[in-house]
Amino acid sequence: MTTYTAAIATASDVVAGDYCDVTVAENEIVTHKETEDGTETPVYGMSDTIVMPSIDTDVRTDDEDSLAKAELAAADILESNGWTVTGTWEVAANALYAPVERA
Repeated sequence: MTTYTAAIATASDVVAGDYCDVTVAENEIVTHKETEDGTETPVYGMSDTIVMPSIDTDVRTDDEDSLAKAELAAADILESNGWTVTGTWEVAANALYAPVERA
């Protein structure tokens, strides 16, 4: 089963213009971890296989409340492009990440 991650670029050094943008990419197995019962489970990470190219939001990267506003704007963009956010957004240095699936 293919899984996907949405990424919202939130910093001016990672966007092409002045606005946060959202992209969806396939996940890939980056490593495995051993569970308590000794079985290995895959650990997924975002790959370079883009399935929804970046789309600008209406949220400027320099907005004081850009993270909260970008989450809402990205959810609207994702929904209008056939995606549903299925988990919580995780904050990184210059982006937000959340699992998504096709609606």
